[in-house]
Amino acid sequence: MFDSEKFKIEGDHLVYEDKFVAKFNMKDHLMVNRAIPAFISFLVQNFEPEEYFKLLETELPLSILRSKGYVSPLARRVLINFGYNPTKEGLELYEKETGKTLR
Repeated sequence: MFDSEKFKIEGDHLVYEDKFVAKFNMKDHLMVNRAIPAFISFLVQNFEPEEYFKLLETELPLSILRSKGYVSPLARRVLINFGYNPTKEGLELYEKETGKTLR
């Protein structure tokens, strides 16, 4: 299980025990205040480090988390505003119907 105390932000990278986890746009205060904590929380609750880092060899970080139902705070807000459920299914339906991809 991931230990939330072992995550660090180095520049625009999130690292865990000196291993790359994900890259974030640090110029956006929403990323720093909401997205990163939400990303870490979901990661800790749903993945083992070995599982995540193995998947990271061939997949993007957001795709890995989405595979288990992650919806980012920004995507959640957009889905609610447009009348969709803020779930993996709601996100998939929104993207299919609008042709837009949410981060």
